[in-house]
Amino acid sequence: MRFMKSLGILILPVMLQGQPTNPWSNAPATGAWNFNAGLASIVTSAYQGTGGSQVRVVPYFSVRYGPVVFSPIEGLGVRLRSGDRWSYGAFIGAGFDKRRTTDSIQPELKLNAIYDLGTWDAGFSVKQRLGNTENRGLSWEGDLRYTLWETPDLRLRSSVVVAWMDETYGRNIFGTGAGLKSIGLNINAFYTLTPRWSFIGIMGLSQLQGEAKRSLLVNRTDKMTAVVGAIYQF
Repeated sequence: MRFMKSLGILILPVMLQGQPTNPWSNAPATGAWNFNAGLASIVTSAYQGTGGSQVRVVPYFSVRYGPVVFSPIEGLGVRLRSGDRWSYGAFIGAGFDKRRTTDSIQPELKLNAIYDLGTWDAGFSVKQRLGNTENRGLSWEGDLRYTLWETPDLRLRSSVVVAWMDETYGRNIFGTGAGLKSIGLNINAFYTLTPRWSFIGIMGLSQLQGEAKRSLLVNRTDKMTAVVGAIYQF
């Protein structure tokens, strides 16, 4: 199952993707350095598929030079734009999906794309675990986001996320087979206080589906998440 302490720090870069006022958007495509650091308080369950909630304070940082990005969470890769609507990312980094806390973190290839439609945008991401046979697996997510409210300083958005898994992932993480993994609904806010300081907030609910929901390793199929954080751009 997923180790939620590690999953928690994934929320910060996920929150930043697709936000037109986020610090990454201010970095020129070539020949410029961009540094971001942040801290977030996260309330969520200890594992995907289990009950009980934990509160964690999680740091985050990223370094970008032109299209090249590095962070301990995403790993090393590139983030590119094509015209005004398409953006793409490709990274090699650590994969945090686990069945047990004793499982080692495995390398992972991560690919994503976002198509900006203005009020709406759509995203798609694929993650291929590159570890040993007992830790491999392919998962992918599709999400549709809608802007509920937007001003020069504040953006409030909702999103629906649908996740799938292949047979290897299902076997190694849930002890099951392939299929639909989960469906989730998120509400998030991004507030720009100054050109350097920004604040984020998120409320999310996800529900395991299909084989994952029926897994004997799962004793709770829903998961609530709440996040409040701050980001500083150097």
